Amino acid sequence: MEKKSKVSLTNFVLNKVDIITSGLVFICLLFLVIFTLGINKQFSIQEIDNKLLIVSLLLFFSATGGLLVRKILRARLIRLTSHLQTINDAMSLFEAKRYEQVKEHLNSITDVSISEEMNHIANQLKRLASSMETVDDLLAKRVREKHSQSDDLRKQLDRVWHLISSAQMLILTVNSREQVQFFNRYAEDITGVPASKMSMQGVGNLFSPRDWQETQRYYEGLLSGQLKLAHQETEIIDADGQMRNIWWLHSMLDDTDEQLILSVGHDVTEEKGVEKRVVWLAAHDPLTNVLNANKFQEVLADSLNNAERYDKNNTIYYIHFDLPMYQRRDKKFTQQMADEMRVTIAETLQKIIRQTDTVARISEDDFVIIQPETTDESCKRFTEKLLENLNSLSLITPSEKLPVQFYIGIADYPYQKSDASELLAFSQMAAIRAKNENIQNSGFYKFEPNEHTSQELKQRVFWKKRIQIALKENLFKVHYQPIIDLKDKKTIGFEAYVRLTDKGEIMPAINFIEIAEKQGLIEEVDHVVIDQVVLKAETVKRSKQIFFINLSLASLQPLKLLSEFKKLIEKNQVDGQHFVIEVSEKIARQQVDTLNMLMSSLEPLSIRLSIDDFGFDGNVSKYGFSSFSLFDSLPIDFIKINAAFTRELHNNPHDQLFVKTLVEEANAKGIKTIAESVENEMVMKILEEFGVNYAQGFFIGHAEANLQNAFMS
Repeated sequence: MEKKSKVSLTNFVLNKVDIITSGLVFICLLFLVIFTLGINKQFSIQEIDNKLLIVSLLLFFSATGGLLVRKILRARLIRLTSHLQTINDAMSLFEAKRYEQVKEHLNSITDVSISEEMNHIANQLKRLASSMETVDDLLAKRVREKHSQSDDLRKQLDRVWHLISSAQMLILTVNSREQVQFFNRYAEDITGVPASKMSMQGVGNLFSPRDWQETQRYYEGLLSGQLKLAHQETEIIDADGQMRNIWWLHSMLDDTDEQLILSVGHDVTEEKGVEKRVVWLAAHDPLTNVLNANKFQEVLADSLNNAERYDKNNTIYYIHFDLPMYQRRDKKFTQQMADEMRVTIAETLQKIIRQTDTVARISEDDFVIIQPETTDESCKRFTEKLLENLNSLSLITPSEKLPVQFYIGIADYPYQKSDASELLAFSQMAAIRAKNENIQNSGFYKFEPNEHTSQELKQRVFWKKRIQIALKENLFKVHYQPIIDLKDKKTIGFEAYVRLTDKGEIMPAINFIEIAEKQGLIEEVDHVVIDQVVLKAETVKRSKQIFFINLSLASLQPLKLLSEFKKLIEKNQVDGQHFVIEVSEKIARQQVDTLNMLMSSLEPLSIRLSIDDFGFDGNVSKYGFSSFSLFDSLPIDFIKINAAFTRELHNNPHDQLFVKTLVEEANAKGIKTIAESVENEMVMKILEEFGVNYAQGFFIGHAEANLQNAFMS
């Protein structure tokens, strides 16, 4: 095809040249004829011959010249048309972007003699081909990069879409007409409503009427620009018909064609359940589900205020029973049996009280009932009813069925100017009097002041005022007893002991702790100790010392303790690993749920748990092997071996066997052991041989107010 086009073009040009040459010859012949006719009239034969020769020569040279010109023109035209055709073909290759072939075609134009313009055009075209090739390469590279970016963007969008679809949050978008535009997969799973159906419904169908009114206000504020963000907590019914608590964050979506609200909901049902459980535990006894001692003090104080305001007579009943007596009689009596008995008593009390009455468990074997608006007659009838129902209960053990004796102390109020804690003390004293006067049988006693009770009350009032003054004037001081590592004998921490200092006198906790507990002041004392210990920890934080802080039952409130520790730790810039909460084994047994909740809340702060006075039974036998069950019930980090086993450890093989077993069990659970009351070197060596981790006691060091002195000791 390419050859044909070249030939046709050449032939066309040559035909034109032939026409021009023939024209020239024709002109010469015409000129000759004219010249010949002129000769006949004017010249002689000799002149004519000479002129004919000249004309003939002219004709010969004209014809020959025409043929030569034709040949030269033909050759040049063939080359010219060939180059023109090459350029024409190169232009076609240009259109196809085949730049390498363009340059190969144009490289064939090498004859400079034909036309400078032709060579110039060829060179320009070659440069243009190179430039176009470079541009196309850059463009192709850009396109590849864009494609790669597009692929990355598509992958990112896919990941975002997957994240939004599978995120454990309810995600939806709502337009200004309250129509759902987007509804993610998790929202579908929670509500049981598919996205296709939800898009045809208004978003109001998700909420209760009360919650929807609030949501509408937030939406209106966002659409009008008055709000940037809105937080809301609502309740929705899930696919299983259960109520769920959802915490929402509402905001406007930017860069959209229409106004869209983004609502992201977090399911906080479980957290709410935990929060409700914590709040409930703060006011209730987890074993029996009745009110605990802390809440009871509040209720009693309110009841006293109402009685004084409206001139009413109310009554408090203090109910005590003594389980250790049965544990001494039956060696098969277990803690579980005791707990079952306590639950039965609580259920019995709840059945017989009036709707306006309040029942609480304030200690291991003590319950109380508050009864408003009583008379002597109603009090007598209710006491008889109490004894009748309680005496019908029996303690069933594997060996026998045992009767239970109950002792009831009764106190009416208001009484003179007594406060709630004093009233509780009156009823407790009456219960003790009932027990002393009815050794073999259940009985009751109504509080009546006498010389003995008056003296005891004076002591209570004295110590209550002294404790209140000490709290107000900052007279409580913490002393620190060192705890050492038995391997290298280095101090690893301290146990914090509270002391009351007044006019140079230093009083140990045993003098006032019991009264502080009964008067409802112990929680304040505990918080003073926590404040001082955290402040002291800041001075030795580089040495990573551990501080063991004893807490009473009243202070084991997860929300309060978490808030206080968090505030103090941040204020003093110390690590929570410096602190160990310490409770007695008795409290640990009673408050397993509370302690689990407490330690769960304190876990982010890295605060740990220690059980004090561990392993002592004190009833049938002092060896409390049942204590080991706490290893699986609580997140214990340390146990302190009861002093009953360490003081005479070097002289008692039974104590040695128990301690050795205790250490082996603790090690198997990853729990560190601390021996208390180490008072001589022989005991310390035995403890070291048994693998006890740490020790404290007078042989190691006394409690000191000055931390450096405690270090030195």
